Amino acid sequence: KNNFDIKQKQAILKNIYYDYLSKRLRFGSRDAQTINKYIAENKAMYQDILKEINCDSCFESPDYYHLLSRFAATYITDPQKEGVRAAYKKYKGYFTGKTKDYLLYSLIKFGGMFNYTKPDPALAKQFLVDAQDPALKNEIKKIYEFLEVQKSSTGTLLNISGNSSGWNEVLKKHKGKVIYVDFWASWCAHSRTEMPSSRLLQKKLANKNIVFLYVSTDQNVIAWNKAAATEGIDNTESYIIINPETFELTKKYKISSIPRYFLIDKNGKIVNTNAQRPSSKTIVNDIKQLL
Repeated sequence: KNNFDIKQKQAILKNIYYDYLSKRLRFGSRDAQTINKYIAENKAMYQDILKEINCDSCFESPDYYHLLSRFAATYITDPQKEGVRAAYKKYKGYFTGKTKDYLLYSLIKFGGMFNYTKPDPALAKQFLVDAQDPALKNEIKKIYEFLEVQKSSTGTLLNISGNSSGWNEVLKKHKGKVIYVDFWASWCAHSRTEMPSSRLLQKKLANKNIVFLYVSTDQNVIAWNKAAATEGIDNTESYIIINPETFELTKKYKISSIPRYFLIDKNGKIVNTNAQRPSSKTIVNDIKQLL
């Protein structure tokens, strides 16, 4: 016997119902002809689900997000097949309220799917006109502003505070200290797995003449901001590369995969472009040799 109150029971039943709808809709890899035939044969069910889909209060249920996203991609337009702009146009005309705002936001934030997909500047700008949700608009506004920085900035790095600077400026600021550079990204599981070890490494070397720099290769500034906060590295020594494709170190040292770590001596000279990870047993000694 459980001790759930009425609201908790209602929430659980809602989640079960949304899971049931997902299965009933037979989501999966299906061609347009099969989907249209299925809808034609199940018109009543399809209309019932439409009532649930445009539901502002349903966002309290975690399973609603999955149902909504899969419904839109399967029955309206799949952004992976038709493109993000085509999906944006159809979602905008088909959905209403918070449902519309969330789906349009997702298309821009994830570029259709992944955090490392660069958002579309035109859609980010259009979203600020089309959407109503203040929180979602604020996030997309930050994405749009970062995309504008990418076009106009003379710097190569942007820190958490929104200040841009060049790589040499960062090195000059920390001259006289050893620098351990961590190239990472919000979407990289291996990078994120190393973060607890990185925090532990900082504690071991506390009060030593060393600086830890975190340089993200993310294309999505919001994903970077959130991940940096989650990992406890949302400080002035946390940066995002403004244009990863043209960043001098990316090209010179062929940083094509992450995580990647650099060790820089007190004179600002890069002494190791493939330094050990924070979880390595030898990294502490490697750093101490430069102190």
